[in-house]
Amino acid sequence: MILTVGKKALLSAMIFQAKGDIRYYLNGICFAPDKKLYAADGYRVFIGEHET
Repeated sequence: MILTVGKKALLSAMIFQAKGDIRYYLNGICFAPDKKLYAADGYRVFIGEHET
């Protein structure tokens, strides 16, 4: 599967991505098949959209 993600959406998600957190499952961005993009740092959550 190939995903197309706009630069603006990806950079926005990276703001909410945890960095260096001991909770390893927060250190990433989830690209869901329902065209959603999720990122969280334990306090805030980002939900955006990717094209496919």
